[in-house]
Amino acid sequence: SIPGHVEFSGRNFQVKPVLDIDGDVDFSTGNIKFVGDVNIKGDVISGFAVNAMGNVYVGGVVEAGGTVEAGGDLTVAKGILGDGSTVIRAARCIFAKYIENATIYVRENLQTDCIVNGQIYCDGEIQVCSGRGSIMGGRVWAAKKISASIVGSRSERRTSIALGGLPCTSFEREQVRRELKELEIEHERLECQLDSPVKSSLLGKVRMRLSTTELRLQQLEEDLNRIKESMGNKEEEGRLECGVAYAGTEIHIGEEMVRLHREERQCVAKMVCGEIIVM
Repeated sequence: SIPGHVEFSGRNFQVKPVLDIDGDVDFSTGNIKFVGDVNIKGDVISGFAVNAMGNVYVGGVVEAGGTVEAGGDLTVAKGILGDGSTVIRAARCIFAKYIENATIYVRENLQTDCIVNGQIYCDGEIQVCSGRGSIMGGRVWAAKKISASIVGSRSERRTSIALGGLPCTSFEREQVRRELKELEIEHERLECQLDSPVKSSLLGKVRMRLSTTELRLQQLEEDLNRIKESMGNKEEEGRLECGVAYAGTEIHIGEEMVRLHREERQCVAKMVCGEIIVM
């Protein structure tokens, strides 16, 4: 009558809508896929995945190579320590102590103390004001607003800030494009092989995946164009507010881009009359 996981108490069976993991997500648990909320007291170990339709709470860290996808909010108490391949998704909000070397995809808002070399796509607002409050390196893209204490670094490390637009939908499109390119390479490789039953079978599967992926890409392109038309000038709305923005920081709004050549304090950046103004 309800979604959940089954537990036997010794006398009867119970279906619980929350899955509690007392330790880490590792070889003892395997990958987690659950229809409700997931509460993890430990870490998500490298190479393991958590996929939940509800909220996900991680009491420790998400290690390099770990993957987490939440249908609701995601909270990571001790932060996300990626290696460039770590991908985190949330259909609502993300709260994490810090984010390092990870790709983050969040449909609503993101709140953290520090972002280092992150690839962030956020359809709402990004707040990096507590703790160190710094964004350093990588690319951070928010549809509405980015607030931080520090953006960039004294060493002029390249830090890209993007505002407005459709971050999550654009991210999905780029993912599908990469997948399509890999399938085209695989198709070309198979075509060069000698004819055999194995080749025919593999070619049929790759052609089917190519056709499906092309349709997905076409649908995403149509959705993007339709949303952009309905948004009009709202696509270029967005605002950056920070205490310090160091030289080397790039600010993108729509098709416009400005690169800071000197340190800016109490910095506010926004689009005014088709031009990015930094105050």
